[in-house]
Amino acid sequence: GINFTGSVTCNDTTSAIAIAPTATFHPSTFSFKGILRNYSTVANDSITFPNVIDWGRIENYGGKISIKTGSFNISCVFLNFSGTFNFWDTGNFNIYKRLSIYNGGLMKIAAEVQGDGCIRNDGWMTMRSYVGKNNFYNDGKGEITGTSLHFNGGTVINNCAFFSNANNTSFQNN
Repeated sequence: GINFTGSVTCNDTTSAIAIAPTATFHPSTFSFKGILRNYSTVANDSITFPNVIDWGRIENYGGKISIKTGSFNISCVFLNFSGTFNFWDTGNFNIYKRLSIYNGGLMKIAAEVQGDGCIRNDGWMTMRSYVGKNNFYNDGKGEITGTSLHFNGGTVINNCAFFSNANNTSFQNN
């Protein structure tokens, strides 16, 4: 497959990038206002990004997207239909400008979730302990890796399961 490691800069909101099933995409810088569609199923982190994503829309169709360093600032619509999204660092996972994340696959966030956006989970989502002011709609499984889950003023609708394997886990909505 093809391995892209260059720089991407484009402010055209009608532009699109599609990543083929056997490609890898590791941009050194990324400022893109269009739509990124990931179909890559390469087993070893098919897509990695710098820590700030300021753009239009990410669509993941069965691929694997990983963020490994720093805080991740998402100011776009992120749709994980059937793939895997990993945020491995302990910096904050920030959802800006009242934007949205949809998870229909597997989303692993090793950090606190900050912001005032909207999260809809129909798949399996793991997170440490804090969801910020984000509205959270859970029709899937929400796994807490810490010993508490705190919502700070956002709407929480849980139609399935929040759980933790840690002893004495507490759940709180301020």
